[in-house]
Amino acid sequence: MFCGVTVYDLRRHFILKHSEVPKIKDILLRETNGTITRKERIREFDGLKKEGILAENTKILAKASDAMLHCERKSKGVKVICSSCKGFYDKKYFYRHKQKCFATGDNSENSEKLQVQGMPLSVVIEDESDEWQAVCYGMKQDKTHEIIMKDDTIQAVGKQIYMAKKPSKHKESRINARTAMRRLSKLLQHSKLGEAFQMFMVENLQSLLAGISDMCYKESKSSVPSATSRPVKAGLKVALGTLLKLSSRILFCHFTIHKLNVKASMVEQFQKILCTPTFYASIFGEAEYLLKEKRQRENRKPSALPKEENVAKFSLYLEGEIKKISKGPSLENVNKSVYIHIRKVALAYVTFINARRGSEPARLTLKDWEDRHSWIDGKKLKAAHKKLVRRYEIVFVMGKGLELVTVFFPKIMERAINILVDRNVRKTVGVSSSNDFLFAYTSLSEDGTVGYNEIRDICQKVNIPVISATSLRHRASTRLWAMEGVPEDVIRSFMEHIGHKLHIDKNIYSCPPAMRLMQDVTPILERLNEVSLFHLFFMIPECLNKFRYCELSLKFGG
Repeated sequence: MFCGVTVYDLRRHFILKHSEVPKIKDILLRETNGTITRKERIREFDGLKKEGILAENTKILAKASDAMLHCERKSKGVKVICSSCKGFYDKKYFYRHKQKCFATGDNSENSEKLQVQGMPLSVVIEDESDEWQAVCYGMKQDKTHEIIMKDDTIQAVGKQIYMAKKPSKHKESRINARTAMRRLSKLLQHSKLGEAFQMFMVENLQSLLAGISDMCYKESKSSVPSATSRPVKAGLKVALGTLLKLSSRILFCHFTIHKLNVKASMVEQFQKILCTPTFYASIFGEAEYLLKEKRQRENRKPSALPKEENVAKFSLYLEGEIKKISKGPSLENVNKSVYIHIRKVALAYVTFINARRGSEPARLTLKDWEDRHSWIDGKKLKAAHKKLVRRYEIVFVMGKGLELVTVFFPKIMERAINILVDRNVRKTVGVSSSNDFLFAYTSLSEDGTVGYNEIRDICQKVNIPVISATSLRHRASTRLWAMEGVPEDVIRSFMEHIGHKLHIDKNIYSCPPAMRLMQDVTPILERLNEVSLFHLFFMIPECLNKFRYCELSLKFGG
């Protein structure tokens, strides 16, 4: 960084050639005085090396954006720069550096507030604090990503989706924004238009519909897919329809705010046509019907429920592991692998016993856990209620919309949760101090874990097919409606816990009670369809003629 010369032993070069430079002189003087240790001196020299590499890469990047950059170690992969120590590393192996950067203290000054991230050089130079740039550059680097980075319209939509995030759904918002941008980018490629704004112009509507068909329908050699073809990816088509409506609303506001009135009026005209019920149904109606049909015909079959033997294995494994953890190692002996295992087991167990959506317990925060005692006044409890309080803890978490839903923690889990919330344990295993999630990721991430991933890993360990939280909720609803004699108010309380309306749970989540319907209804149908001999006699012409002959004979004395 001082003379621009590339050397192999940079620390030795600093001491021999640049010992009079104030920075070098200060480091050496502090080591002589005993102000810093040898390790700290090496760390400071390492920081100077990173500054030199950064300066050189900045010059290289100014000449050619696709040039090979210098790196701490030889690598042919994509290079990223650490947002904390400014070192260059291979993107594929950056996760290794994140732990080292945290452990060696390179991030000690900012560890309370800065998340270690791998960022492209251009982002760090332009704006180190731009959170949106981190969202964009964290995506897969391919042709779709190149279109996103060059198109302001796509980024405007993605940014609005991301900025509308809830504090507890930071990770979901990031994923939603990236998914929306990638879908718009792919739709632009299939529509064969120049830029994303052209997709929201009425004159290009036919090209847009052709692009949707190309994305969502299977092409054959003999025919070109059309809007009336049978969809192969019904879910994707419905998602594209929803995304186009949302994007048109966002872009209308975006262009109006920036006083681009011509573009705003074009988008408004497109939005009016797209949102016309008959037009929208003609394009996306069949795909919506297919999704509903699949949900009713396939997802509600008993065969779609998890097998009871697999559920038993899953449950027994979790209960056994929770008991082991309750008698497990002290807090001082909990390392990263132990912490991750406890987190997986605890989250999977809570999700299973509560029949909750996988994302809801994963959104629990440390404050939610600390507030658990404030929901019940222990001084006014009856004896039966005190027994329940001794067995369970109750925590409330935000569910869908603005509803608070319950999560029950058996007391046997107390040891596991105490490990997950302990500040010293979290610091040791690499949980960021600003991460407020109860089930937190390590590696200085700001996010909470994903419920489905934890359950999937447990199922793989037990060697059973993945049992999703949704399938467990289907199972719980089906078993509830099969129970006899459950009071209506108890069913209502369970629906409140599970977060369903009564008719939604009965008509969508639970399997139809086929056997009970057969048992109750078929006898009635059989009785309804019985035909008496008297009516049968009169319905046959020959019988009716004989009856009339007999009647006449009797009348005239024959």
